[in-house]
Amino acid sequence: EFVAPNVFIPIAEQAGIIDDLGTWVISQVCEDLSGFIRQGTSIKKVALNISPVQFKRQNLAAILQRYLEHYKLDASYLEVEITETAIIDSFDKAKEMLKELQRLGVTIAIDDFGTGYSSLTYLKQLPIDTLKIDRQFIMGLPDNSDDVHIIKAIDGLAQGMGITLLAEGVETQEQYQFIVDQTHCEIVQGFYLSKPMSPE
Repeated sequence: EFVAPNVFIPIAEQAGIIDDLGTWVISQVCEDLSGFIRQGTSIKKVALNISPVQFKRQNLAAILQRYLEHYKLDASYLEVEITETAIIDSFDKAKEMLKELQRLGVTIAIDDFGTGYSSLTYLKQLPIDTLKIDRQFIMGLPDNSDDVHIIKAIDGLAQGMGITLLAEGVETQEQYQFIVDQTHCEIVQGFYLSKPMSPE
């Protein structure tokens, strides 16, 4: 039986094993990615969701560099996803860590955008490549007018700042069509396209 990430990640954080778990995930992603490339699979980028606890405690850039070198991968294959709260809780430290990741060559995504502080300050000051619109704003599309206005506002902001936009939690044809027809969103994820799959 599968356990949802929103259940096991808080437990892993409280139990003090999130650092080891996060490092294992980085290693596994790099190993799988290396295998995909050797097989000739067309993969442009893989996103790594980083726990706020791990982001604050570990030297993430050094860990990523170690596994990228070990598996002979270019950093451009990886995108690091972090939540708004991980940034806002310790802005100056987060700023330096994100700049280290940028120097390494990985791209940076803000996960669940719109559900936390949504500060425009960090969009202006930090090296952010992608905004992931939280699924709670996607669920009401295309009928909920509030969600429509929020999506269009985020879309305009991202387009104006040259930030890639990703819609997460897309589960229906109607949601998908709205994103395609009404926004400049370049990437879509959700059950409408595919449920989670094993590497195989």
